[in-house]
Amino acid sequence: MPNREASTNLSNYRFDEEFIGRINEDSPLTMAHPDDTVLIAGPPRYILMSGDNASFDTAKISLFGSFQSCRIGMSQTDTPLKAIGSSEFFRATTNNPISVSMDTVFANGDNLLKILYNNFINFMAGDDKDIKELQKYFGNEVARSIMAFSDKKVNYFTNLSSPIYSIPFGLGIIWANKLREIIGSIYIENVLIRDFATAVQAGATVIMESVTMIGTRLVPMDFTNENFSGDDRFNGLREQIEKYLGVA
Repeated sequence: MPNREASTNLSNYRFDEEFIGRINEDSPLTMAHPDDTVLIAGPPRYILMSGDNASFDTAKISLFGSFQSCRIGMSQTDTPLKAIGSSEFFRATTNNPISVSMDTVFANGDNLLKILYNNFINFMAGDDKDIKELQKYFGNEVARSIMAFSDKKVNYFTNLSSPIYSIPFGLGIIWANKLREIIGSIYIENVLIRDFATAVQAGATVIMESVTMIGTRLVPMDFTNENFSGDDRFNGLREQIEKYLGVA
């Protein structure tokens, strides 16, 4: 069976016969999908998570659960300039902060404001800390979480006036497909929360928590399929499916 081809230029363009750019008959398996997207929180800089040898340390991240939406925006400022004596424009540009917004379901367990800072809580945790000093600086809810009292576990963080919310963290997203292949992964550095909101609506089925955040830089993560899952059941599956579809 001959392999199918996708149209890549006008010379082989056939709108009624071919896809453009790539064969899409295997798209349900190869496209990124919300089911296979993972959101993580970690240290403020990616290098603090990856280490000097660029190896990914999964112990330094927290996974999000029940989050419903996440939007990331990037922009740059572009100023057209002219010089006296010429009608041509030249440009001056600069980068802007990264904007992030997120919504999660409010449920039993760590709430959104705590999940974002679990990495910092774990870093600070230890029996050698003075609970009174922590309470003075961070407030009671954060201090008790750092001390990790088993009988006084705190799941719900609030109060953006706490100094903890002046400490930046990192936020990452990993996109994969149904074949467990990593399609892309990014890490947003030095993120701070700007706004937090929640609302209760009569007749609604869920209560949501929402935050908007600002980061300073977006970098690609050195994240591989080996980091993502130890499941090797899907090795070679793409090649078999593409051969079956005649697109290999």
